Amino acid sequence: MAFANFRRILRFTSDRKRLREYEHVRRDLDPNTVWDIVGELGDGAFGKVYKAKNKETGILAAAKVIDTKNEEELEDYTVEIDILATCNHPNIVKLLGAYYFENKLWILIEFCQGGAVDAVMLELDRGLTEAQIQAVCRQMLEALAYLHSMKIIHRDLKAGNVLLTQDGDIKLADFGVSAKNAKTLQRRDSFIGTPYWMAPEVVMCETMKDAPYDYKADIWSLGITPMRVLLKIAKSEPPALSSPSKWSQEFRDFLKKALDKNPETRPSAVQLLSFSSGAEQREKVKQFTQQEDRRQKAERSQQLQKHEQQILEMNAQCDSNARELQQLQNEKCHLLVEHETQKLKALDEGHIQMLREWREKLRPRKKALEDDLEQKKLEQEMFFRMSEDAGGHNGSAQKPAKFYAYGSAEAS
Repeated sequence: MAFANFRRILRFTSDRKRLREYEHVRRDLDPNTVWDIVGELGDGAFGKVYKAKNKETGILAAAKVIDTKNEEELEDYTVEIDILATCNHPNIVKLLGAYYFENKLWILIEFCQGGAVDAVMLELDRGLTEAQIQAVCRQMLEALAYLHSMKIIHRDLKAGNVLLTQDGDIKLADFGVSAKNAKTLQRRDSFIGTPYWMAPEVVMCETMKDAPYDYKADIWSLGITPMRVLLKIAKSEPPALSSPSKWSQEFRDFLKKALDKNPETRPSAVQLLSFSSGAEQREKVKQFTQQEDRRQKAERSQQLQKHEQQILEMNAQCDSNARELQQLQNEKCHLLVEHETQKLKALDEGHIQMLREWREKLRPRKKALEDDLEQKKLEQEMFFRMSEDAGGHNGSAQKPAKFYAYGSAEAS
C-alpha cells in the first residue's frame, strides 16, 4: 500500500514537471488550422523556416518547423521556447505560438521583413557604415542588457541572428543554444555557438573544463560581429580592423573594449551602453538621422522623377493611340461615304433606266396621238376650204356652218 502511494506521488510529480516544461507548447491543436504557409524563408539549424500568415488576424510570422523522432527530443527545444515566452523587449523577437503536432514542433516568432543583417550586406555587396554599425550595436546592447538581467546568455550572437524590421530597428533571434539560469548568471562549460563568433573562453572550455565562461561571452560576439574572424582567437591576439584610419577613434576603442580576451576585465552590456552616451552620442545619432533623411529624400526624388517619366511616356503613348484611333475612324467614315455614294449611284442608274423604259413604252402612244391630231387638222382645213368654195358659187355671203371638233357634244 505504501509502495503504491509512493508510485502515485512520483507519477503526479512527473506529470507536474512535464506540464511545467511544456506549458508554452500546445499539443491539442493542428497549427495548419491557425496558420497558412505562404512561402519558404530558408533552412535553419534544426529544420526549415517558413513564412506563415495567421488565418484570423493576418499577422505574419516566421515558422520554424522541426521534425522529431520521439517525445524525448521535444525537451531539447523547450529552452528556446521558454526564453522567447518570458522575454518582453523591443529588440528581441516575440513568440507568437508553439505547437507540437504529429511529431513536428512548430515555433512561430514575429516576422521581420528586413531579414538578417548578414543577408542585407550580401545583397548590397558592401559592409555597413560606422554610423549604421553604431545604431545596430546600440540596440543589440539594449537587448543583451535585458537578457543578462534575466539571467540569460545568448551564446550564438552573430549577424545572421540579428534581424531588421520594416522600420529599421533590430531584433535578436535564434535562442536555440541559449542558456537560462534559475537565479544567477552562473558560468557555463559547454562548447556551443558558431566558431566565427566564439569568445576565447568558450573555445578554451572544450579543452579546459575548469575554465568556464559567463554572459561576457556575448560581449565578445558583439564586438566580433563587424569583422568575423576565423577560429584562431583562443591563442592569437584579438582581431583588429584592416584599415583603422577609416574608422573613428571612439569606434576603435569600443571594439577594443568588447574584444578584451580577459572576460574579467571585459565590460558588460550596460557598461558598453554608457561608453558612447551623452551629447556626443546624440550628435552622432542626429548626424546619422540627417544622413538617412537625405538618403531617403534622394530615393524619393529619384522615384518621383521615375514616376514622372513614366507618366510622360504613358501620356505620349495615349496621344499616339488617340491619333491612331482618330485615323481609323476617319478611314471608316471615308469607307462609309464611299459605300453610300456607290449605293446612291446604283439607285440613280436604276431610276434612269426605269425612265428610259417608261419613255419607250409611251413613245407608240405619243405617235398615235400626234397622228390623230394631224388627221383632225387636215379634216378641219378641208372643211373650211369646202365651205369657202360653196359660198363663192352661190354668190351670196352665207355664214359657214359651224365646225365642231371631233367628239364634241353639239356635233352629236
